[in-house]
Amino acid sequence: MAKSYRYFVTCPSGFEYQLVKELEKIVSGKPVQKQGGAEFQGPFTDGQKVCLWSGTAGKVLLALEDFYASDENEIYERAKIIKWSEFFTPDKTIAVDSTSLSRRFNNASYLSLLVKDGISDHFRGVFNKRPDVDRENPDIRINLFTARDRCTISLDISGGSLHQRGYRQKGGSAPLKENLACALLERAGWHKMSFENCGFIDPMCGSGTFLIEAAMIASNTAPGYLRKNYSFNHLKQFKKDEWDKLLNDAAEKRNLENIKPGQFKGFDIDSDAVKTALLNIKAAGFSGLIDVKRKDIKDLQAPSEDSVKAGLIAVNLPYGMRLGEEEDLSSLYRLAGEKFKNLFEGWKVLALSGSEELSRELGMKPLQVNTVYNGPIKCVSGIFAVSTRYREQAENTDRSGASSETLPAGSTAEPARSDEQLSETAGQKSGTALKEKSVFYSQMLANRLKKNIRSLKKWKEKEGISSYRIYDADMPEYAAAIDIYEDSHLHIQEYAPPSEIPESKSEKRFQDIVYTAEKITGIPRKEISLRQRKRQKEGNRYSRISSAGKFDIIKEGGLSFYVNYHDYLDTGIFLDHRIIRNMIREISSGKKFLNLFSYTGTASVYAAKGGASLTVSVDSNSTYCEWTERNFKENNLSLSVNKIIKSDYMEFLENDRGKYDIIFIDPPTFSNSKSRKDIFVIQDDHAALIRKSSEKLAENGIIIFSSNFKKFKLDDSIVENFIVEDITEKTVSPDFSRRGFSRKCWIISKQAAADI
Repeated sequence: MAKSYRYFVTCPSGFEYQLVKELEKIVSGKPVQKQGGAEFQGPFTDGQKVCLWSGTAGKVLLALEDFYASDENEIYERAKIIKWSEFFTPDKTIAVDSTSLSRRFNNASYLSLLVKDGISDHFRGVFNKRPDVDRENPDIRINLFTARDRCTISLDISGGSLHQRGYRQKGGSAPLKENLACALLERAGWHKMSFENCGFIDPMCGSGTFLIEAAMIASNTAPGYLRKNYSFNHLKQFKKDEWDKLLNDAAEKRNLENIKPGQFKGFDIDSDAVKTALLNIKAAGFSGLIDVKRKDIKDLQAPSEDSVKAGLIAVNLPYGMRLGEEEDLSSLYRLAGEKFKNLFEGWKVLALSGSEELSRELGMKPLQVNTVYNGPIKCVSGIFAVSTRYREQAENTDRSGASSETLPAGSTAEPARSDEQLSETAGQKSGTALKEKSVFYSQMLANRLKKNIRSLKKWKEKEGISSYRIYDADMPEYAAAIDIYEDSHLHIQEYAPPSEIPESKSEKRFQDIVYTAEKITGIPRKEISLRQRKRQKEGNRYSRISSAGKFDIIKEGGLSFYVNYHDYLDTGIFLDHRIIRNMIREISSGKKFLNLFSYTGTASVYAAKGGASLTVSVDSNSTYCEWTERNFKENNLSLSVNKIIKSDYMEFLENDRGKYDIIFIDPPTFSNSKSRKDIFVIQDDHAALIRKSSEKLAENGIIIFSSNFKKFKLDDSIVENFIVEDITEKTVSPDFSRRGFSRKCWIISKQAAADI
């Protein structure tokens, strides 16, 4: 009897139920839904079948050891006792990946090292030889997962994420992940539609992912059929004849004749995208079966009468986070919606967008709305019916996603909230009107605001501060940050609520916040600006969200700075950096100052006013370089010794030959701006950033490094190889000290700088 193993299969968040239904058709055991995936018991061949046939799966993990760990050494000891030599030989290369949801074990790199050491010591004891490490292309991948004090060590038999099917020859800047595309198509009902020879159109096809995944479904092509690099090939349990049998079975079941002429059509305005899509289509084996042409969506035409019957339009709509764009895309979305409604009667539309507000610009009634993640980017997927044809069918569509919101058939999503709408809602004076609008004056919130304002009064008067924070989600019921600028303007930022809280409820709470804050501060509604904060992993923290173009000037520390309350998520100045900026001014006399990720250059202005002999402000965004120039001019500072450079930070560090006494680094948590060749993730990339920046330090120079990522941990290599001083507590002002403040700040130097 074949030995049975326990498997955990990962999938995109919110698609766990779909994964279970898929696995029920593939494996012999009964899969059980878990957070982030599904679990099942089965023979080794079942794991291979999942790798071959699952379209939704991310990784297939064969669990080796489950245990509770009280300290990090126990992780090493448990890794050491696993009989690794029963699975592979020491001539294989390995890589260890760690995922930690534990506060106790929060250094993923160190945890991976512990497991690697345990594996090495096991093989030394058995063979007096250890396997080599290959981070890029290992034979064997090992996974450690920790949650609280529970740990699981597994073999990743898939050998990395299964979204890498093997057909992608080239992708765009942030290509749609293949397994997410497949899962979205399943949710939209394409599996059934494909068997009915329905048409499929992607009017903004990019590299062709939706088209290829849809064709694979229609032709019954196993999602993993083209993939070559599976880790299970290197395990002792692997039997080539059994795998060849699975591949032959997949080849027999694949039927390209299921794809009818004219059934699949893709368009894109970018000729390079069309070329890329055709390359990928050819690699997937669908040349001649999927028609792709260069065409602007404004030229999209209705299908010809003799074409296949009405089916599915699937489109990954452009958005700033994906393409690095900052212009308002509302008109493009409205145009797309008009084309769909006017030309595709009877079709369904699957639309993926980076913004719920933008998706509403389609002007179509959603059957279903879900929050999904394309890699690290938070997106919104919507399913729409151009007519009533699919409404009854959509009522039975799976709605079990953990982070989804489903709207009843025939309903419309809540309209996008604007400043003007809230003015009408929260600014009503009459009690009757307020009752009709369900706006509530929260006495609990009012009391907290009064208390905070009273406690800050002496401090702000003594320090001459007119722009400050009076509330920062002090109470979980009212999750927002409230700032006062120049004692005359309120800037209220709502933190995005958890997905399980209904939008109507969070909307009402936000209206309550606005109304209560207006009453307590006495600041009129016309001087209140509203924003919603989202996790920075969604994209660039400085992205543009409006185009009012109205700037105001605020005073801080005897200096003047331009702020914009309407066009961007952040106003142009980080109030929590107030003390850091002043510290920079105090130590800058006669020094050369470099400001990476300089944003609007406020820290550079402080350095210049402190007597810096040179300031260099580096930012990849031309808007913020212009903003920096305005701030310098407003403070009567010459640009001859205050240089502003539009450049990616790494490109600048590679090419600049200067040496600096002070380097200020306040990077975003996540950035994929169009000026970068790759994505910047602070936890993964900060060590390399600091090391490279340190090469630009003059003798006795320092780096001031700041991050507001809540889970950020300074890499051990920095602590070990530099002199590091945590100055976080020294840089937190009273208006930011009421709750667990997330920003951290360090002074980093090659050697002690006693004079600083």
